[in-house]
Amino acid sequence: MMSKWIEQSLKRIANANVLQSAIPIYLYTCNGKLFYAHGDVNNHVFKSPFFIVESVDEKNHSAILHILLPYPLFVLENDRIHSLQKFLRTGKFIKVDLHCFCGFSHIPIPVYDGIIVADLIKDTICIPYAMRKKDTPIILWMTNEKNVMNSATISLDITTKSEGELMLNIFTKEGGVISKASAGESKSITVSNITQIELETTMESVTGTLEIQLNRKQERKITFV
Repeated sequence: MMSKWIEQSLKRIANANVLQSAIPIYLYTCNGKLFYAHGDVNNHVFKSPFFIVESVDEKNHSAILHILLPYPLFVLENDRIHSLQKFLRTGKFIKVDLHCFCGFSHIPIPVYDGIIVADLIKDTICIPYAMRKKDTPIILWMTNEKNVMNSATISLDITTKSEGELMLNIFTKEGGVISKASAGESKSITVSNITQIELETTMESVTGTLEIQLNRKQERKITFV
């Protein structure tokens, strides 16, 4: 019988899951459709046709399946499976009657407890400044992030008309960059992995604005177990 073959095959997969990396599967119902299970993670309801076989009960012809979520999340079109990259464990389980299935297939795609993703965050920061020649360098911007992953276009505008120069000192993970501007000038520079921005001047006094268009990556962990 087909259900007996499925039962024996899934039991072999369940045993293999204990000894090696998990083997994801999907099941077909007796009407030839993909079987879906529903669950709830982080207060969001989901449905998925992907599972890991946790155990098989031969006496009752049933199995315990661990529901998986594909990542990135996507919607299946007409039950067609394509463009899968990885699976995440959800910590949600379902008991199924193996008599309800006519076939299954496994997918050679890795399964993870969680993954690290980086979100791109865009900020625009406008900082007015005023300083004198005798002032020590002033810090206009800095970050306390340990793992700096950013890029920025820094625009310096000088409104004062005075002799001398304004120095923009940009510190990065790799070193530093110095950009100079004179009275009445506007300058822009794009730099990566910035940790701190300073200003100093040889002008008697100077005022203006500094605009930072900052793109930074912020890592977060996605996990459901």
